[in-house]
Amino acid sequence: MNERIKLPDQEWLGYDSEKGDIHGYTFEQMREFGGLIVRECAGLVEDYYDEDTKYLAGHIIRKHFGVK
Repeated sequence: MNERIKLPDQEWLGYDSEKGDIHGYTFEQMREFGGLIVRECAGLVEDYYDEDTKYLAGHIIRKHFGVK
């Protein structure tokens, strides 16, 4: 996943520096959750074809966010 999926400001999320987590979730878990959202959304539009790029819309969304 690339940097297009970024975590909001740590302070706003309630980052606990001693535990290294945000409300009980690690940064890696939150990044994985973001990836799941992108994959789910891309799957919903998988069959829509983009005439300009000649790619399926799901492929374009996954590529934009760096999700396989």
